[in-house]
Amino acid sequence: MPIDKNNHGNDNNGPEIHWDITTQGYTFPSVETGIVFGTSPAPPAGEFHHRNLTSQNRKYTLKDMNSSTQTYKYTLNLLNKDNNACAAKDPFIANGQ
Repeated sequence: MPIDKNNHGNDNNGPEIHWDITTQGYTFPSVETGIVFGTSPAPPAGEFHHRNLTSQNRKYTLKDMNSSTQTYKYTLNLLNKDNNACAAKDPFIANGQ
């Protein structure tokens, strides 16, 4: 997911990024573990902020300060209808592109 280097959001607090689950029975486990950023490179403190879960834990949102030109790996974690963890996915966000 590339974020344009000139995009700092409508409120200058970073654009909102959101993930929406459309398949019934699947949810994000929590705001802390739904999206987990890697450590190489680790995002600067506050780069990804205002994390939130809505729509019965089926929509995850965060703000991206977009303050660098780094690409950040993250892990996306979900639970299935039986509340068991699904296989984690690990896409990336490319800032300043």
